[in-house]
Amino acid sequence: MKPLLHALLLAGFAAAASAGTIRNPSFEEPADTNRADCAQAADWETSGTWWRRETGWQPRHWGPCMMAYHHWRVTEPAPSGFHQDVSGIPPNTSVRFSIFVSSDADANFQTLEIRIEPQGGGAPLAAQVLTTKSLKDTDWRQVSVAAITPSSGAIRVAVLVSPAAGHPHRGAIRFDDASLDIGGNR
Repeated sequence: MKPLLHALLLAGFAAAASAGTIRNPSFEEPADTNRADCAQAADWETSGTWWRRETGWQPRHWGPCMMAYHHWRVTEPAPSGFHQDVSGIPPNTSVRFSIFVSSDADANFQTLEIRIEPQGGGAPLAAQVLTTKSLKDTDWRQVSVAAITPSSGAIRVAVLVSPAAGHPHRGAIRFDDASLDIGGNR
């Protein structure tokens, strides 16, 4: 009986510790644990085309993996992105979603948008829009967006890239070390 009670308590503490946190923030864990080179990061959903979990790209911000947008391969005009739903945050609480980004010097994407949305998606609660020009010739740089959680206490953190309007599409954009600060200063 004691081992069962102990296991239940540990499971409860683990669930409480993970509430309101981003899972797999540096994209280290593959969605397919049998393949270390799996292109899909565990706990993150992608939309659109040419998002990949990269295991060998340089420069790295931290650890061996990152999320990358292969802009030079994109042939469709629609935006592409990745996101994660986060729940267990108190309602009406200040949150800040941050992620490190690095862009190739020759990248010519149209915009990069960092967003906080309601859980499941929808109109953003807050967004920061960056252009190619604002990220040119930069090393890793942290970008952030802040919002107040809805009454559900559940949000979606999202990254969305709009490709260049014309061709050729050039370069790549890299992402690493996502974080969510809860209850801090906006």
